[in-house]
Amino acid sequence: ATLAREPGPRVLALGSAPSVELPPAATSAMRRSGRPARAVLSMCAAAAVWCVSTSSAFLPARLPRAGHVATARRASKQVQEDMEKIKQYEDKAFDEMLYPPEQMWKTSPDGMIIREKYQGARDFVSIFWSIVQPAASLGFLIVGVSTYVGEPIVDWNPITKQFLGFLRPNEMIQWIPQGIFMSFYGFFGFFLFGPLQLFLVATNKGTGVAEFNKYTRKMTIVRDEEMIKEVDFEDIKQVVMEYSTMSALGSREVYLIDTNGQEIRFMETVDDLPKRVLERRASTLANFLDVDLDVIES
Repeated sequence: ATLAREPGPRVLALGSAPSVELPPAATSAMRRSGRPARAVLSMCAAAAVWCVSTSSAFLPARLPRAGHVATARRASKQVQEDMEKIKQYEDKAFDEMLYPPEQMWKTSPDGMIIREKYQGARDFVSIFWSIVQPAASLGFLIVGVSTYVGEPIVDWNPITKQFLGFLRPNEMIQWIPQGIFMSFYGFFGFFLFGPLQLFLVATNKGTGVAEFNKYTRKMTIVRDEEMIKEVDFEDIKQVVMEYSTMSALGSREVYLIDTNGQEIRFMETVDDLPKRVLERRASTLANFLDVDLDVIES
């Protein structure tokens, strides 16, 4: 009987080592089963290459691109400019704190004109006293006259009796001497000084300016729209800053000395300026006029 030979691997003798020859169907099946594995291996290899090429951890010495370098330089330059602007702003704020602009000379934008402005009589203090002083004087006059006539004159009118009852004199105030003094002060304060104060405030007397002009090379003083003084720059010998520690008796101002040795006082002395402000004022004016600066301290 002949037995059917089942298909199976054949062993071929190649030299001394045996070789196994697989059937075609088995070989094709193995190839098909290995394709997904090769695909997975290919994807893993590609991912590894991408990670290595993009991560700075694997390439610490990788050179940046030219565009990135230019962007970094522009950012660094912008930061430096911002720091310089901040420093300039801080210096300006500190300078304005030491030398407030309202206490310094008023300078034109081109730096060719320096002015010292005179505010005149229309300021807060003058307006306040022009209202309070006449009212107080009228109260003194009413009380003084009431002591003279022997009865409160505010009771003569029902309106003043109702609203000005606090001006009734008590029994401690007599015509001599309190009544005479209060009547004297009230009369002159209400009828003389009161109208004078109101006139000065209404007309703003004393307003003007002292101007140093490089275009005309003249120094002019104008008050109430009238020229008080005019001096050429060539006639100004020096700038003097006088500062006294005794503010009540001494002087604290900046003035000029002409070629004849005469003093030219032009500065408004109402405000008591600090010493550092006067020094800055004096040095600025001396540099502007190109003359010597003399400092007198006492």
